[in-house]
Amino acid sequence: MKYHFVDSLIPFRKKNRSIDVLSIYQFLFQRYGIGKSLSHILCRFNGYNPNLRISKIGRSYVSEKLRRFFVNHTDFLDKSLKEYYNNNISNFIKLGSYKGFRHMMKYPSNGQRTRSNARTRRRFSIK
Repeated sequence: MKYHFVDSLIPFRKKNRSIDVLSIYQFLFQRYGIGKSLSHILCRFNGYNPNLRISKIGRSYVSEKLRRFFVNHTDFLDKSLKEYYNNNISNFIKLGSYKGFRHMMKYPSNGQRTRSNARTRRRFSIK
């Protein structure tokens, strides 16, 4: 079944399930850049119960409003959001800042301690 608000503008984090089985909350939460609280806010704003299945939504004004939200906010979602973060990190590295050095050495960059924590971050560092 083809849904009119699901298209190439709405990629998923992971494609484990078919869309018919997902609730609206799960569908929104699978987008990169939309967390649990924002997906609840979007459901309530559009007047949907978060447990409502996507297969129950027809072509309506509310679903068009949901689609327009994704079209208008593509700068803050998915691929463009990842590119924004990667550009910021590469900019820190080019500037030669302390934060860029921490990113380059694969250490925690926001002030976390490395003596007893950050084992997973240090595990993948270049030695």
